[in-house]
Amino acid sequence: MATIEFSKEGCSTVALCVSQYGEEQLKDYFGVFSLGLDADHLNALRSSLFQPEQDEDTEIHTKEGSVLRVWSRCKWTHFNIVAHFIRSLEAAIPHEDFLFCRIGSENLQDTVQVGSFFDNPFRLWVQRRFVILDDAGLVCTTMAEKREQTNFQSFWVKEAA
Repeated sequence: MATIEFSKEGCSTVALCVSQYGEEQLKDYFGVFSLGLDADHLNALRSSLFQPEQDEDTEIHTKEGSVLRVWSRCKWTHFNIVAHFIRSLEAAIPHEDFLFCRIGSENLQDTVQVGSFFDNPFRLWVQRRFVILDDAGLVCTTMAEKREQTNFQSFWVKEAA
């Protein structure tokens, strides 16, 4: 399981997973959306969507034609061009071709999930979990989490490395 660092105060952790068709639609929509942007906003959006190596808070994973983008510290405001673009995708991409998840930093209910691409090859989901510290201040693993690690072992291998 790839571990994503959770948001700093005022930021969100955001994941956008699209099918191969959804990725084509995203690129087409990016072309249309970018027509009205100034150079700074266009460059910021382009680098966030397609060039994550330039941003330590952005990741892109590809698998079986699908694409997963993760932003670990995204300012989720109306002024952030990435947030504005992603919010507008709901009208541009069929629901069965994308899954969007956002975990905010405000409280436990500050989450959003949109889209119905649940059969994605990444098996993306949002997980809230209990954190228990032992006497040494280390995070303990609950029995339920150990069972989950066994059931979804391929996700946890990356974390252990």
